[in-house]
This record gives sequence, C-alpha cells and structure tokens, in this order.
Amino acid sequence: MLVIASTEGVLAATLGPTAIVAVALVTAVTTNRRQREALKHDRELADLADLRKLLDEAAVALNEAADAFDLLLLELHTHGRKLPGEVRERLAACGNRLLEVRARLTVRVGLNSRLARAFGEAADALHAAWREVGWLEDDDDEVLQGKRELVELAHDDWDAAFGAFLTAAVDRAGAVPTKGGEMPAEQE
Repeated sequence: MLVIASTEGVLAATLGPTAIVAVALVTAVTTNRRQREALKHDRELADLADLRKLLDEAAVALNEAADAFDLLLLELHTHGRKLPGEVRERLAACGNRLLEVRARLTVRVGLNSRLARAFGEAADALHAAWREVGWLEDDDDEVLQGKRELVELAHDDWDAAFGAFLTAAVDRAGAVPTKGGEMPAEQE
C-alpha cells in the first residue's frame, strides 16, 4: 500500500495504474486551482497598489489646485480687475493637471464611481472659477462683483467636492484600522 500525504488529506491507494493516474489527476487539479487563486490574488494586490498610487497623485494634484484657488480668491479681492496674470496661469496649469488625472481616474474606477464624480466636481469648480477670471480688465464694478461672487460659490463647491473625494478615496483604498480601531502609527 502506498500512502500519499497532501494538504487535501491523506489518500491511501494500492499500487495499480488506475490509482497512480487518479492521484496524479487530483494533484494536477489541486495545483492548477491553487495557482489560479494565487494569480488572482496577486492581480488584486497589484490593482490595489496601482489605484493607491493614482489616488495619491490625485490628492497631490487637488492640494496644489487648492493652493492656486485660494491664491485666486486672495488676489481677486486684493487686485480686482488688475488680477496678476501669474495667478490665472497657475490656475490654468492646475486645471489642466486635474483634467489629466480625471481622465486616468475615470478609466480606472469608472465614470459613475464616487471617486470619479467627486474628483470631477472639484475639477469643474476650479474650471468655473478660471472661466470667470479669464478677462476682467473691461468689467465694470457690478460685473466684477458678480464674478467675485461666482468664484466664491465655485470655491464652496470645490471644498465640498474635495472633501467628498478624500472620503471616497479612504473608503476605497485607504489603510485598514488595527483591531483596536486605531490607524497604524505610520498611517496617521
């Protein structure tokens, strides 16, 4: 009698050609299943790592755009019609960066995901503000005041969308709390 031990259990078989073929078949099927499961798990981990990298990039792009947006508000109130060109250029550069990241994020997570929607709403708010300050020099005081108010409303939309994106990003791919409910020290 031949005894073959495996993780599936112990199989006792007599030394006959049928038994040997059966053991080989069971071993091959079990090995193939384990390999498929391992490959699937490796793919899931690689996808999560790629998504986390993209979410980090998106958060950085949003932070840079937030600084440009805040500067726009400050300079618009300070200089009005004479808004420095660098402010518009910086806002435009940040807006272009957001469009690039938005496209990649949409492909990765889908157009209707919370992540893509929140990121898109933030990008749209920044672009709405940029459109309002595209040309100010010939505006009278009333039109200028209206544009300021629209930029401030866009900034409020921006804040809400930025917060929604961060929440969705943590929910989708953030760090997992420890058993005590606390984040690991390096994640805080």
